[in-house]
Amino acid sequence: MKTLSIGNLKGGVAKTTSSLMFASLLAEQGHRVVLLDLDLNAQLSRQLGHLHSPAWHPQPITDNLTLYPSPFAHQTLDTPIEDATQLIQLHKTLSQTYDYCIIDCPSGHFPWLMSVIQLSHIHIVPTPLTASLRAASLSYIQRMAKAAIKNKHHLKLYLLPIYYNKYLKSHHIGLKVLTDQVNAKRMLPPIRQDKQLESLSLEKRVESLKQLSSYQDYRQALQAIKLET
Repeated sequence: MKTLSIGNLKGGVAKTTSSLMFASLLAEQGHRVVLLDLDLNAQLSRQLGHLHSPAWHPQPITDNLTLYPSPFAHQTLDTPIEDATQLIQLHKTLSQTYDYCIIDCPSGHFPWLMSVIQLSHIHIVPTPLTASLRAASLSYIQRMAKAAIKNKHHLKLYLLPIYYNKYLKSHHIGLKVLTDQVNAKRMLPPIRQDKQLESLSLEKRVESLKQLSSYQDYRQALQAIKLET
């Protein structure tokens, strides 16, 4: 089983959208895909209508796509996971059934988070192109790279540029700045976001993802990742 984790120091940077898009595209290709929601706000579980489903119990979304809802949905947001032992065991169990695991990581730093990321083959950092979020993403990916080297973990790290139609001009400038700062091999094709997941029907949310203009952008990003693997 190949594992892609999606993370960033900041929230509200399209982590959940990216997790769902990559999972949907892989499932569309016939792969058996599992989504593991570790977001403290349980956004992925919320978006798929499973906010109140039992934590870490499989919830079928489509024939090839399964969600394991967030363990935080039934707890206060500051309830910690003491260590990653349970997550590592769950990941091992999932590897017997699925081709791909997509992990929607929490924002911020937690003692157990690096252990979870070490389960990944690829870690993707959605990066909105505003100056502050761009800087936070660069800081985050540098920290992840140092941790991977320290732990002798062969981890592929990618920045996924995110820009919005209403900020198109300034974001083009931000993309150029980012491109100048980052090794080209670490950059995925940019994603243009112009709609929110909430605008789609909850009952057919995954099937409706193709309505989003960003769907083809995510397809290109996925192709770039698979070329590198």
